[in-house]
Amino acid sequence: MILCGAELAERIDRAVFPFTQGGAQMHTVAAKAVAFGEAGTPAYTLYAHQVVARARVLAAGLEAEGFEVTTGGTDTHIIVADPAPLGVDGRTARERLAAAGMVLDTCALPYGDARGIRLGTAAVTTQGMDEGDMARIAALFGAAVREPGRWTRSRRRSGSWPCGIRRTRGRRGLCNHHPYRGVLVQRLGCGAWMVGETCGAARA
Repeated sequence: MILCGAELAERIDRAVFPFTQGGAQMHTVAAKAVAFGEAGTPAYTLYAHQVVARARVLAAGLEAEGFEVTTGGTDTHIIVADPAPLGVDGRTARERLAAAGMVLDTCALPYGDARGIRLGTAAVTTQGMDEGDMARIAALFGAAVREPGRWTRSRRRSGSWPCGIRRTRGRRGLCNHHPYRGVLVQRLGCGAWMVGETCGAARA
């Protein structure tokens, strides 16, 4: 949303239409209207505070597991952590976490050329996870990065989770307890893809 005086309005309009955007995409306009409406409710205010509270707990948990949180904590929904104290760089940590079924991305760190890992708490808060779950996620992160060989897919299927975390309390346990109510993309036997809604638990 751009707010300006009349002296800039025509120049901004020409920069947007037709040079940047070819038309008024009504589904995008409608989505923004819904988002603004939700953001103005007391429920959204509570949700935003919950997201930040969970991010702070997760940041503290990652620090306890040996990660270095670059800002010493967080005041937002985003956490940037350096796994170097655990003896790995960001890309290696991402690969080990992915092998354990936890997918995230790397990001630049504010010092040097190394990369850290970036994660947030908006989606998990939407799924209904609380501060206790954030502590469990931090423990899972630490275990996956420190002991990658113990968390392969075959070991996960057999129920052998590291650090004494039982299968029902691991990543799959979190997903089963907090199912993601969103969009399911499923590959059919004929090779086509089907998109639909699901309220079932996420699968490993």
